[in-house]
Amino acid sequence: MPDAAPELSLIIVNWNTRDLLRACLTSLRPESQTSAWEVIVVDNASTDGSQAVLTSEFPEVLWINNTVNAGFAAATNQGRRRARGAVWVMLNPDTEVLPGALARLKRELEQAPELTAAGPQLLNDDRSLQPSGRRFPSLGRMVAELFFPKGWKNSRQGLRVMFGRADFSQPAWVEELSGACVMARRETFARVGLLDEAYFLYFEEVDWFRRLARLRGRARYVPAAQVVHHWGGGSSQAAEAGVLHNARSAFYYWRKFHGLSGVLALRALYALRALWGLAGQSAGALLGLRARRTFTKRARLHLNLLRLALGVQR
Repeated sequence: MPDAAPELSLIIVNWNTRDLLRACLTSLRPESQTSAWEVIVVDNASTDGSQAVLTSEFPEVLWINNTVNAGFAAATNQGRRRARGAVWVMLNPDTEVLPGALARLKRELEQAPELTAAGPQLLNDDRSLQPSGRRFPSLGRMVAELFFPKGWKNSRQGLRVMFGRADFSQPAWVEELSGACVMARRETFARVGLLDEAYFLYFEEVDWFRRLARLRGRARYVPAAQVVHHWGGGSSQAAEAGVLHNARSAFYYWRKFHGLSGVLALRALYALRALWGLAGQSAGALLGLRARRTFTKRARLHLNLLRLALGVQR
C-alpha cells in the first residue's frame, strides 16, 4: 500500500547556502518528525557541498539535484511537481521557522476562502521586525527602492508607500507576500499555475500573486506565525549578478503587466539610477574617497546596469 499523502509539502530551493539550509532544516525537524509533512529540497548545482553534507544529516528530506543552476522559478516548479501534500509551502533556505508558525498558517488557511495564500511575520537575525506583505510594484515604489533604499525603511510614510500600512502587528489582507515563506492549498497553486520560468531570480512570486489577484484570490499576512529571514542570504554570494538579475526580472514583469510604455518608463528610471551611480563613483574617485579596486567594481556594476536598461546587453 502506498504511503498516505502528507498534509504539508515544503519546497526549498538551495544554491550554495549549506549552513543556512542546515539551520532551516533543523528548525523544521521538531514538527516535521511528529506531523505529516514532507520536505523537498531542490539543489541548483551547488558547489559548497550542500547535498553531500546534508543528505546524511537529514535523511528524511527528498533531494532533487540539478546539474546546472536552473534558476529559482524553474527549481521551485520541479519541487511542486513532486509535492504530494494537500497544502504547499514555498520556503527560502535562508529562513528559520519558529515553533508553531506553519501550524498557525495552516489554521488560517482553513478559515479562509479557497483562493488564499498565507505568509508569516518575518524577523531579522536579531528578532527585530522585517516588514513584509507589500503592495504590488509601482513606478513610485521603484523610485523609492532605487534612489532611497534606506530612507523609506526608516519612515512611516515610506512604509505606507511600500506596504500600505506601518503597523505590522495585526493580521492584514495584502497584495503580495514575501517569497521567503508562502503557504497555499494545492488547489490554489494549481489554479494560479506554476511560477513563470522566464524569471531566473526575483519577481517570480510577485508575478504569481498578480495572477492570484486576477482570479480574485487574496493574500493574508499572519503575524502570529513568525519566521526568521536572514535577509539576502540566498543571493548575497554574487551581489553584482543579483542586481542585474533583479533588473532583468523587473523589466520582464513590467512588460508583462504594464505594457510597452510601462517598461520603457522603468528602463529610463534604471538608466537614470545607473548614471547617478556612475557620477557618484567618479566624483568619489576624483576626490580620493574611493580606492581604485572599489571604484572599478562599483563603476562596472553601474555601467552594466546602464547597458541593461538601454537594451545594449541582456
